Amino acid sequence: MKFATLAIVGAGLVTLPARGVVIADLAADYVDDLTLPANYAYLESDAPNGGTELPLFEDTAVGNLGAIGFGSIGFMGINAVADDAGGIFDADNNITTLGVDLTVHPSGDGSVFGLGDDPNTSVIVRRTITAADLTTGTDATIAGSFRNLAGGDGSDELEDAVSVFIYQNNTLLFSVDGADPAGTDGNISQLSQADGTFSILATLAVGDTIDFVVDSNETFFADETAIQATIEIGAVALDPADLDLDGDVDDADFALFFAAFSGPGVPTGNPAADLDGDTDTDDADFGLAFAAFTGPGGAAASVPEPTSLALMGLGGLLIARRRRA
Repeated sequence: MKFATLAIVGAGLVTLPARGVVIADLAADYVDDLTLPANYAYLESDAPNGGTELPLFEDTAVGNLGAIGFGSIGFMGINAVADDAGGIFDADNNITTLGVDLTVHPSGDGSVFGLGDDPNTSVIVRRTITAADLTTGTDATIAGSFRNLAGGDGSDELEDAVSVFIYQNNTLLFSVDGADPAGTDGNISQLSQADGTFSILATLAVGDTIDFVVDSNETFFADETAIQATIEIGAVALDPADLDLDGDVDDADFALFFAAFSGPGVPTGNPAADLDGDTDTDDADFGLAFAAFTGPGGAAASVPEPTSLALMGLGGLLIARRRRA
């Protein structure tokens, strides 16, 4: 028997929206207060880019509430605290989510607390790109947000503002000077998540560094900032026949087709299995799926024969169709 739809097999080349491989998630990649994540550096610097950099020390106090993370003098540092009662700095709006927010506190005039003035006012979260990161491509989307967690008491708003930056090596990709436009959220120096949101397209190479920087503008207050950021590389176009969305068309997808099989003119129970858009799942849709078959982990250009599960399922469908006839 021939599948009547093989003549329109080109429709199987239509792709779903691309998806990528997330190679870095700043908050989720934070391991603990003693372990530096692979391919990361946590640094302090006297400039957002191109300054004198020093590593932050593990298992060190960050903020003034006893939180522990990667730190230095002046309460500066990085950790992944989730505390809606105070976070790492005793100020308003300290609400973070563990695994979603990486909390950063740059330094400034620490003499307020008798700590001395740390000249390194920038905290840098650096991710270095490796060959393993680029196995699916070099085009990347760097997306996320910065938001200031401490807005000050209204008397020194402009002094309390942070500035944030993203660099690829020495190239500035994104920056926001800590003051919102007047009237945006009623607090002209608190960097809101809306104003700190970014989505950047970049082409990466092995050895590139992506720096997420929070600078205190040489002040001490309102410096605690939450970063949410991912680096996503190598978009993978999914064939419509990839019903389980795992990047291939294999027996697992055929099992879903068989489960959804309705026959011509009978609405399918799984709209994703209606590849030709006629509301049913029948031989026509199976023909498109058959043409797209790759096998586990296969690429669209390689089309081996469906394995035993697929063939058994097809045989069952044909027998059932003959009995109904």
